[in-house]
Amino acid sequence: MYVHLGDSRNIPEKEIIGIFNIKAKSKPCNRELIQHAFLKEIGDSKKYNSFIITTKKVFLSPIASITLYKRVMRRKIK
Repeated sequence: MYVHLGDSRNIPEKEIIGIFNIKAKSKPCNRELIQHAFLKEIGDSKKYNSFIITTKKVFLSPIASITLYKRVMRRKIK
């Protein structure tokens, strides 16, 4: 199954390692990860609410981390 990250960007659910609130990037380890990772920004907006770590890239998404988490979990419950 695919998870919609915003602005017509979908990624395979199995590639997701973690979904985090963008406010978590203020922690030194997360800030370093984002600085050195291959980032893919989703959408034209500079207002990002979450970052998603996958096996290939780190995505910045305008969609809230809790919403993305619910999308993934809803599929796992069915």
